[in-house]
Amino acid sequence: CSNATLDEKEVKYRLKAIDRHGREEILFSGEFKIGKNCSIKISDIRKVTEPELLIIEYYVDGKKYANHAFTGFSDFDTMKKWLLILSGELEFFSEMREKN
Repeated sequence: CSNATLDEKEVKYRLKAIDRHGREEILFSGEFKIGKNCSIKISDIRKVTEPELLIIEYYVDGKKYANHAFTGFSDFDTMKKWLLILSGELEFFSEMREKN
């Protein structure tokens, strides 16, 4: 985690993994303080054997932020499902959600 501001921040976070069948698993969650202009390691992400969609949600100063990553590439249908999940949960690709 990085804090590129001039203030110490309190962060609440959650990282979840979604497999190709849509099963969700919370990998870790918690709270921490991070100093101004610094980076810290929160945790190691597990080694996976199958592709997963990772979604990290974090709260700073009362605002929710989110990002995602893929741990490898899956078949087209799975990637489409994951994009729809991102559309709904993170409000990405809103035009894709409206068509489906």
